[in-house]
Amino acid sequence: MAERGLSIREEWIYRGNYKISGGLEAYDYFASLKDQPTAVIASNDRLAQGFILRANECGRRIPEDISICGFDGFLTDFYPPITTVKQDLKLIAEAAFSKLIGRDEGMPPEELVTDVTLQIGKTTRAI
Repeated sequence: MAERGLSIREEWIYRGNYKISGGLEAYDYFASLKDQPTAVIASNDRLAQGFILRANECGRRIPEDISICGFDGFLTDFYPPITTVKQDLKLIAEAAFSKLIGRDEGMPPEELVTDVTLQIGKTTRAI
């Protein structure tokens, strides 16, 4: 955001759980703000799913009224298809397992950096 000259507003950061219920609560929080964001990035697809469900209950349209992007790319059967940052979950799981069983006791875990792709769904729009 800083690269685009946009400020990061502390009230636009919501810390919740990683479940559908967290997305429901996040929507309620953002809807209560006087100055609401036009787009939200959720830390996983379940949060995005809950956010969308609550927005629909409240009569808000995704993405016309507010855009939402998830993170994971595992919710392939949800409608509308969620715009998401897709990770290779199989690669991450295999690498994590391999690193855990091959790790010496007391050694800090190694970092793993993988490529991601933006999977465009129907939950975001250009402003």
